[in-house]
Amino acid sequence: MTESDQADTRAGRGPDRRTVAWVALWLALAVAMLRPWIHGADGTRYYAYLRSAVMDGDLDFRNEYEHYAHYTSDLMRFDPETGRLANAVPCGSALLWAPWFLAAHGWAWMTGAATEG
Repeated sequence: MTESDQADTRAGRGPDRRTVAWVALWLALAVAMLRPWIHGADGTRYYAYLRSAVMDGDLDFRNEYEHYAHYTSDLMRFDPETGRLANAVPCGSALLWAPWFLAAHGWAWMTGAATEG
């Protein structure tokens, strides 16, 4: 704390209203956007590309769909040519999420936290 901050605190003035508004906005956004669950089948389909590629090193979505079975029971359709489960959505979202996913996965790995995707 600088001397001017200490003087402001002693004088009864708290932090700047603009600072409080920014902090409140960031906290509200964090609560809204950093939820640790996936809702519905579409999110699972998009996420399956990223998790399967990074965690399994393949694009076989069987274990992703089984893990999220309560959302994906209608998704268990096999591609007759490959014999693997099909994914009906494009991989664009997974590509956009990849830098953040890899950064978080790397951080978890370095700190010894769970790296289950």
